[in-house]
Amino acid sequence: MTRDWQDDQPYHRSGSGETVVLIHGFTSSWHLWKPVIEILEKDYDVLALSAPGHLGWLWPDGLEVSMDNAVALVEQRLGELGVGQAHVVGNSLGGAIALWMASRGTAATAVGLAPALGWVSGSIPVDRLFLASRKAVTEAMPQAAEILGSPELRQQILGVFMNRGDRVPLEEAVRMWEAVLAVDPIEDYLQVLHSFELPTLTTDQKAAIIWCGDDTLLPYDTCSQGWIDHAPYAAFSTLEGVGHSPMYDDPQRVSDAIIGAIRSA
Repeated sequence: MTRDWQDDQPYHRSGSGETVVLIHGFTSSWHLWKPVIEILEKDYDVLALSAPGHLGWLWPDGLEVSMDNAVALVEQRLGELGVGQAHVVGNSLGGAIALWMASRGTAATAVGLAPALGWVSGSIPVDRLFLASRKAVTEAMPQAAEILGSPELRQQILGVFMNRGDRVPLEEAVRMWEAVLAVDPIEDYLQVLHSFELPTLTTDQKAAIIWCGDDTLLPYDTCSQGWIDHAPYAAFSTLEGVGHSPMYDDPQRVSDAIIGAIRSA
């Protein structure tokens, strides 16, 4: 039987037990976590959110786009959903949000999976990279089903984010492109990614940072020092053989790494 994921919703919740919140990266959506959700929900209450200003969740009019406000909006939504302190797991931008929450005392445990913003502020041309990606997706979107039609092409096109893009179903690959175009306000978000100040985590704020061994988008050597400096008590580890957003690369190993980080933090 085909599972009804209720894909048009801005979040997904399933399972029971301690709550694990999953937050995706920049220009993505909660749907990217599906292979991991199917594993974690066997033991946890899993809540996967689309981030503010991303697919399914409009950024509030008049509110300045900033990391502090993005985190506050996530905290507000969790409160509306009856979630107190939870384990918060994020990939890329979502990893930064999780670590921000730990610094504010609103995450029981934060797990950053290849967290963004660990580079030196202004050192990476994220604005040009994402605007070029958005332009390419905009031009290709009318032929998305054809362009993304074969597993081999999906692996090639999605290769900057993951090793096994061929495992992404066509419907989900098209949704990834939709998510790229849904980010708004894009210019304000890009400014946040270009200029920021990381929070500092103390020894009593539980956090783990897992880098992805084949990450070519945010390589460890150039994109981790900020978190090494600002989260000196976090447990650092590397998950070998997976790309930047590894949910389809090896969902079991990703899930095991998350569970291990939560249990040992």
